[in-house]
Amino acid sequence: MILNILGIDLGSTQTCAIIAQKDEDGLKIIGFSKSKTNGVKKGAITNIELASKSIEEAVRSAEMMSGVHYDKVVVSISGAYTKSVDSIGVVNIPNHEIGIKEIHRAVSTAKHTANLPSGYEIIHVLPYNFKVNDLEHVDDPLGMSGNRLEVSTHIVISQESHIKNLKKAVELADLRVDNIVLSGYASAIACLDDSEKELG
Repeated sequence: MILNILGIDLGSTQTCAIIAQKDEDGLKIIGFSKSKTNGVKKGAITNIELASKSIEEAVRSAEMMSGVHYDKVVVSISGAYTKSVDSIGVVNIPNHEIGIKEIHRAVSTAKHTANLPSGYEIIHVLPYNFKVNDLEHVDDPLGMSGNRLEVSTHIVISQESHIKNLKKAVELADLRVDNIVLSGYASAIACLDDSEKELG
C-alpha cells in the first residue's frame, strides 16, 4: 500500500512543501517547492490570509511536480512558541507482564496528569526513561515482568492561539492539518542515529 505524505514548514521568510510516498521499500520524495512567506513574523502568523496564500503557492507547485493531490498535511511548528514540561506516569500491571497496552497506559497517565500552564496544548509526549518495580533506567520495558511500571516523559506544548492561527491558515488553503510536529524534533529524528539520540 502506498501512502502519500505532504509536509509544510511555514517559516518567517519562506514556506516549504514536500510530498513523499511511503511503501514497503521506504520513503521517496516525489515533489517539493518553496515560496516567499508573507504574513509571518518571528515564527508567528500576523496575517492569516497572506500566510495561507504562501502555503497554497508552495503546495500547488509541489503537487504539480509530483502529480499527486493530497489535502491532509503534516505541519512543522517552530520552537519559539513552545515550552516543555516533565511528567511521570505510573500504572499497576495486574498480569505481571508488560505489553504495548501497559506502556501506552503509562504514557497516557503521564500526559493526563501533566501540569500544563493555561492557554497551552500538547504537541508531543516523549518517553525518555522507564522504571519497572525498583529497576531504574530501563530502555524498553516491553515483555518484562513486574507489577509496577513508571515512565518519565518530556511533554512539548505550544500556545493554543498559535496552533489555532496555524490551522486556520492551512484550512484557508483548502488543506487539513493531520498532525503538527516540532521542527527541531522532526530534524532530530531525520538526522541523528540511535547513539546520537541517546546522547541527547
